[in-house]
Amino acid sequence: MKKAFVKVGKILICGAVTATMCGCSAGLPFTAPKTADFDTRYSVNADITCGDLKASAEIKRTGSGSWKFCFNEPKQLSGLTLSLNEDGLTAGLGALSFNVEPNEVYTMIPDIISAAVDTLPEIKEGSLSEEDGIITLTTQFSEKPVTITAAKDTGELISLKCPYYKLAVYFSGQTELVETVETDELVLITQD
Repeated sequence: MKKAFVKVGKILICGAVTATMCGCSAGLPFTAPKTADFDTRYSVNADITCGDLKASAEIKRTGSGSWKFCFNEPKQLSGLTLSLNEDGLTAGLGALSFNVEPNEVYTMIPDIISAAVDTLPEIKEGSLSEEDGIITLTTQFSEKPVTITAAKDTGELISLKCPYYKLAVYFSGQTELVETVETDELVLITQD
């Protein structure tokens, strides 16, 4: 009889230890809400208003600090490409390419957008608000507030606003960029 109690005691102790190690208080698997990954590569369309300027562009984020802005409206900016990376800001129009200083309104727009969006992966959950599946957070650009909204589950950007610079950006059509590797290697497949 005493052996039976010892066996039952050992089973209960093993069960308690297993339950503790499994973290049963964390909830059931696959029930935790999905939080978006903001450190991704993507392309997104942007309708931009900055003061009197109204423009549209395709924006590509190829990594933190690596951005490409291809303007298609207004007519005066159509074809202008602004690339931003660790080497600075480069403007291109057709085959012409040159470095520019980010002090004009056209060059500040990519700077504000990239700096604000690149902070998203570092944001702690407590420093943002969420309502109806939309995340809203405020960050800084040159000590001026910038508010960003995004879809909580997908991470798709919705808007960016920086009242100090009279900048409002509305995003649409965000798609993930797939990395491709180019090679000069030729592979021949033969059948026997």
